[in-house]
Amino acid sequence: GAVHHGTMDCTERLIDILESKERFQEAEELSRELLRVREEAVGPLHEDTMRNLVTHASLLTSLERLDEAERLHWEAMKRHKEVLGLEDPNTLECTYNLVCVLQQNGKDDEAEKVLRQALFDCEQGYGEDSNAALSYTDDLAIFLESSGQTKEAEQLFRRAVESRERIFGIAHEETLRSLGNLAVFLENEERPREALQLYRQIYKARAASLGESHPKTLEDTYQLATALDDLGEKEEAKTLFVPLYQSLEQQLGPDSAWVLSCADKLGELLKDSGELQGAEALFRRVYESRCANGHDLADCEEAPEIGDAAYNLAICLAQQGRSTEAEPLFYSAVRDYVRQYGEHGQYTLDAVFNLAMCMEAQERWKEAALLHEVTVTGRRRTLGEDDPETRQAEASLAALRANRGQAGEPLPVLRPPEDLNELLDLIQNPVQSGPPLPVRRYSRSVLN
Repeated sequence: GAVHHGTMDCTERLIDILESKERFQEAEELSRELLRVREEAVGPLHEDTMRNLVTHASLLTSLERLDEAERLHWEAMKRHKEVLGLEDPNTLECTYNLVCVLQQNGKDDEAEKVLRQALFDCEQGYGEDSNAALSYTDDLAIFLESSGQTKEAEQLFRRAVESRERIFGIAHEETLRSLGNLAVFLENEERPREALQLYRQIYKARAASLGESHPKTLEDTYQLATALDDLGEKEEAKTLFVPLYQSLEQQLGPDSAWVLSCADKLGELLKDSGELQGAEALFRRVYESRCANGHDLADCEEAPEIGDAAYNLAICLAQQGRSTEAEPLFYSAVRDYVRQYGEHGQYTLDAVFNLAMCMEAQERWKEAALLHEVTVTGRRRTLGEDDPETRQAEASLAALRANRGQAGEPLPVLRPPEDLNELLDLIQNPVQSGPPLPVRRYSRSVLN
């Protein structure tokens, strides 16, 4: 029967499977019925019922039925607080879920009140240095940062660090987590040097307590190496990335997202230091892995993140003078960026600009001019006429026209098709008869 514990357990597992496959509507319908059955069978305050309540609220959130989700999250927090108390981890999670839904529903003031009240209640009931109070301190600090109240947010982040260091010591996991929160905050506030000091501190403490090869230490190594790279400390960053890449590959396998991300970072460092062959090997591996895990190589430009992988490899090949090999990779990158960011997105226009330079390297002057026109127009629209990147694109187009004029081969004024993918098709597959590219009256607004 429907009220048998085995039936309800199987239904709950089915709901989890449907949710994991993003079949939220089917999962919500089952969840609603299961919640009704369990409330009648074992009561609203039973742990299984409360777990179902949280799941159902989450499904409503995924379906963007936010008013219903908000009501259930309020109820879930109330029941957990009544049965388990404010300090219980499940109550903490329910409170955080409620705050997130309130934010999504445009009720930031109400969300802030929930967190402040929970923090106040915990401080009164369990003390300022209790685990529950410090957890709510973390949540309130993160919320305040996201809402632009950075001064108070920093005070709360530092208070959590100081309290946990005093209670647990600097090497304790809770303290290191608080230090990580503060480091990320400082990075977001464009204070990278202060953040770097904390990343060093976290890395040294975890390496000493857990060992260099522990997953958490490896994650800290990645954060530290990335922070060093961002600050221009390339050599020190490389000394961390090389062993990190090897350790991650041994532990997680060659196609892990972490391994590929690390290979990207290391490839960038090698490219910047002129080690182009080593960089190419890493970029090619990332590209082929992402293609293989997304689609067949023939259709790999549709794979997730393939745009970045194709672009990195294309740049590396172009810098080695292998523009013919780089060209199809630039096409993949541009098409992927158009899909993700639109025709006027910064990444799209950067890739178009570099594809134009690739055409110049192959002495395909008309194609290069068309692509430069796209870049100039796009950057004027998105960045403005005085932006350095706009000026760079204009200067490149002017230089190309001047050079061809001096060579006695002046370029006609060209206007690209309005659709960027159409232009790429035209360049990749030129019509065999008639003019290979459109020659039209010049217009500054060439992309509508």
